[in-house]
Amino acid sequence: MRDSIWRALSEDLKANTGGGGTVRGIAALFYNPGFCAVALHRIAARLNSFGKLGQAFGLLVWRLNVILNGCYFNNRAKIAPGLRLPHPIGVVVGADVSIGANVTIYQHVTIGVNENCHALCPTIHADCVIYAGAVIVGAISLGPNAVVGANSFVRINVPEDSLAVGLPAIIKARLRAPIAENGALNTSDRPGGLL
Repeated sequence: MRDSIWRALSEDLKANTGGGGTVRGIAALFYNPGFCAVALHRIAARLNSFGKLGQAFGLLVWRLNVILNGCYFNNRAKIAPGLRLPHPIGVVVGADVSIGANVTIYQHVTIGVNENCHALCPTIHADCVIYAGAVIVGAISLGPNAVVGANSFVRINVPEDSLAVGLPAIIKARLRAPIAENGALNTSDRPGGLL
């Protein structure tokens, strides 16, 4: 378990700073709020697994993260390595949310339950990008490589390689064109040549 937190922090460091290493990691805690927010979340979540005393210290680290970085990560959220937070202010990730590897989340994003379905949270698959102000709620899934536009309200499943935008969000386009059997790029079903 100890190796997994160090591997996750190493991937988070690379995602937020473009490099790795102990010196860069220590500097990033002070100068890169995105890495600091993710690192404090991982420490708080890990402490949370050590009984009552660990939960108490985990709560203190969680509160420090809220104060320093202005973001709220529930300690029960499952976050894979490589989370990138270019501007972590106002990011809210609720309990039981699942976030895959190499996801990028911009400022003022909320991910969690909706008022009608308190028990089920979104699943964000690997390599997704969620732009500023987006709200993602309910028992939905963002497929791998999905993109959520700024200020979108998402309460529907977003397929792999798709763009969801609007209030409420609709699926606007596929982002990657499929390869035809002959190996050529098939863009015939793409509006305006959008891949």
